[in-house]
Amino acid sequence: NGGTSAQIAISILASPEYYPPSGGDSGFIAKLYTDALGRNVDPVSAATLNGALAQGATRTEVATMVVQSGEGNAHLLAILYQTAMHQSGAPGGSTLAAAALARIRQVVNVVPMPPPLHVQPLPRPT
Repeated sequence: NGGTSAQIAISILASPEYYPPSGGDSGFIAKLYTDALGRNVDPVSAATLNGALAQGATRTEVATMVVQSGEGNAHLLAILYQTAMHQSGAPGGSTLAAAALARIRQVVNVVPMPPPLHVQPLPRPT
């Protein structure tokens, strides 16, 4: 059925194959932050997201909150900028650019989402 690249990334990030259920919610959140935001989860965010999961939020909902957050948009923008411009960092005014990226996602849903940073592509069949 397809979907936007962000929806596909969120589905992968929330899948049991991405992080087995035996790792618990805290492990899921820690890995989600590392792969979706490129950093360790802070204690306040960990407590907030663990609370959301304990209250019945799904991993898909939590992954959506993280990936589509302002920080998630800024991280994606930095990755896209580095890929396109072959330079580290994001262009000047990254907060404004991240807001523009979020709006583009809402309007046209065409901004590609790179795969999570620590996931290796599947080998091609021989």
